[in-house]
Amino acid sequence: HQSSGVWLGLSNRILSIALIWFSAWVCLTQKNSQERLDKKSSLMRLLRSVAISANEADGVVKALEMCLKNICQVTGWPVGHAFLLNDLNVLVSSRAWYLDEPGRFADFVKITEKASRAPGDGMPGRVLQSGKPSWSLDVTLDPNCPRASVAQLSEVKGGYAFPILIKDTVVGVLEFFSAKVAEPDEVLLEVMANIGVQLGRVVERDLVAKIEEEARKDLEKRVADRTAELSTINQDLQKEMLAHKQAEEMAEHLKRQSDLILTSAGEGI
Repeated sequence: HQSSGVWLGLSNRILSIALIWFSAWVCLTQKNSQERLDKKSSLMRLLRSVAISANEADGVVKALEMCLKNICQVTGWPVGHAFLLNDLNVLVSSRAWYLDEPGRFADFVKITEKASRAPGDGMPGRVLQSGKPSWSLDVTLDPNCPRASVAQLSEVKGGYAFPILIKDTVVGVLEFFSAKVAEPDEVLLEVMANIGVQLGRVVERDLVAKIEEEARKDLEKRVADRTAELSTINQDLQKEMLAHKQAEEMAEHLKRQSDLILTSAGEGI
């Protein structure tokens, strides 16, 4: 009987411990679910904020700067930068940045703005080549990272980049860096993909505006050239008409002189 009581007490204690662990697991799961929900909610607010800022921004670079600032402030990542695709199909720095400590990352900014990124070259180049986001746990250990040494000096670790898209064409890349090793965040990447599409519309709008401006300038130049050509033709016609008029006047003058000579000769005879 005493042995049964011991086992009953032990069973109750084990059950109590299991219940405590289960309650803790439930609480932790709920907490994680709530944190994930709060994070997704903040990222969705970020998406709306970027969409509004992009539509109101005066130019692509301004839109990129506002976007970088919003993303870095929401995610807590200290460095954000934007590349844009040039006519040679390589990425060059747009010089749009977000830096929470500009002095600390001065060398990183300098080397980033100096070099271009071809398809497959570094994290931005991989995004350009694949058209998909790229995540690096630690860029200082990435064998395909031209900025690894300066990143180490600047204490840059984790990084991720995602494309700016017009339909399926990459026209730019946004990259972000953390001061610590960072695991991939699927929710973040999903929201960033939508932001890339939003920014793509801004870039497309800017490209259309540039094309229209170039077409307007070309038309104005052609009109000016044609006007100058017609003016030259008109001047030549005016000269020809003046020369023709002078020739007629000279012929009339010679005729009058001839008539006077003949009349004078007749009178002399």
